[in-house]
Amino acid sequence: MKKINHQIENGFRNAGSSQQPNQSLCGHGSGSFPDLGHARPARHRCLRGGRLVHGRGRFRHPCIFFGVDARKRPNPDEWKLGFPDLESYKAEWLRQADEFGTTEFAEDARAAIFNATRLVDIDIEGARAIARKKFDGRIRKADGGEDRLLWQTLYYCVRKDGRWKICGFTGYLPNPLGAAS
Repeated sequence: MKKINHQIENGFRNAGSSQQPNQSLCGHGSGSFPDLGHARPARHRCLRGGRLVHGRGRFRHPCIFFGVDARKRPNPDEWKLGFPDLESYKAEWLRQADEFGTTEFAEDARAAIFNATRLVDIDIEGARAIARKKFDGRIRKADGGEDRLLWQTLYYCVRKDGRWKICGFTGYLPNPLGAAS
């Protein structure tokens, strides 16, 4: 197993500079999640009837994306299949993005998010990988409060056509794992 312990290369970069427009997490369609969680996703059109549509509408393979919500709890018995498909994840992500967009901050929120985020460990085995993204920081609000960022996410990735794609994740894990937040 190859382990990378430095800033991500070959497709995983902060701010999403390596992701091409019109690529979805599964590598098809027109959605875009360029930086593993900070960019607003565009419309995703690859799903029809639970299968991936590619080319002239012919079915190529199932879109396997799903996400587990650990609910910031250390006990896996309490985790939920929070996002059974990309559309459910997109809907929740957009809801959170809208809520975030209406909040007034006392500092540059984007800079605070990037300062709180670490994506440095990736285990690669052939065409599969696990990327570990950890959040530990705060964003000061204009009203004197703060948003505490303290969780971690495991991204399950596959290499397709020379590029790494996210095919699922376990998110909102306690950071560090084993500690309740």
